Amino acid sequence: MDKNKEALVTMAMGEEYQAFYNQNFRFSHERFAKKIGRKLIV
Repeated sequence: MDKNKEALVTMAMGEEYQAFYNQNFRFSHERFAKKIGRKLIV
């Protein structure tokens, strides 16, 4: 499959959950997405 058509996708609904996600998970998700050559969509 074309890498441009694939992405790593996650959801964090609400300001509280978005802040929690950004503080605890975003860095590792961004690093992993870069490693596998995909875009991260939050």
